[in-house]
Amino acid sequence: MDLPDVLGAYAAGDTPSAFTLSIVDAVDGGAWRTAIGAQAASPALSDLAAVTPITDGEHVVAGVKITTSQGLIVSIEPA
Repeated sequence: MDLPDVLGAYAAGDTPSAFTLSIVDAVDGGAWRTAIGAQAASPALSDLAAVTPITDGEHVVAGVKITTSQGLIVSIEPA
C-alpha cells in the first residue's frame, strides 16, 4: 500500500492503528526504534555491512587457511 492511499483512507475517516500512531507519535529515534522493535545502530554492525563477501573455497590470510562454502567459514587451520 502506498502512503497516498493510507492518507486517503485516513481522510475518509479510517482510524490509524495504535501501532501506526506509536510510530507517528515517536518523539525521537529511540522512541521510534522502541515502537517498531528495532535495535540502535552499532559501529560493529556497520563494519559488517561494509564487508565484501568472498568466493567459496580456500583462502590464505597471514599464514592461516580459511575455507568457505556457501558463504560460511567451514574450517580454519594453519596454512
